[in-house]
Amino acid sequence: MASTKKISKNSINSGGILRRCIVSGRIEPITKLIRFVVGPDDVIVPDISKRLPGRGLWTLAARDIVNEARAGRKFDKAAKRSVSAPADLADIVELSLLESCLNIVGLARRAGHAVGGYEKTRASIASGKEVLVIVASGASTGSRERLLSGRRDIAAIDIFGQGELGKVFGRDGVVFVAITDAMIAKKFRDEAARLAGFRTRLVALDNGQR
Repeated sequence: MASTKKISKNSINSGGILRRCIVSGRIEPITKLIRFVVGPDDVIVPDISKRLPGRGLWTLAARDIVNEARAGRKFDKAAKRSVSAPADLADIVELSLLESCLNIVGLARRAGHAVGGYEKTRASIASGKEVLVIVASGASTGSRERLLSGRRDIAAIDIFGQGELGKVFGRDGVVFVAITDAMIAKKFRDEAARLAGFRTRLVALDNGQR
């Protein structure tokens, strides 16, 4: 049953600004939601960065929810007029979120806060600093366990392909990445969590144990 809790434009909690999902009725921080706006020709447009002008139409960051919003004409109801949502809207959101995530890694790399490759990632972990680790899909269980050995507090995100990470570092493929800046890591984690709802999952590895 959808929540009946009232929410104002400026409602906030300890997790930040809150909005209501037009499909589920759930009220969540915007870090867990996708914002859409009605663009030219009354076409629904994803606003991944939450900066486009116009009234925001929010959904949970999940492929099935976006598909339901489109199929059930939830966007029409929320916009209070007839609108058009592309058939591949969820795919468009996924690609936009992927680009956003890789841009964050690129920013961290240029600022000297991200490294790629097993040895550099392992060195970052061994330094004892707060580190967020990205492990490309397809990495062997053994290599992940060796990488994270001795640091049970390390979280590893494994929803990216080797080729996707490789683009950031100018290589054909990268399997391991470490982000060493806490603020950038937090931003990346939030964005990766949204992306996870459209592809596989966000996994916290604890010494290789799930």
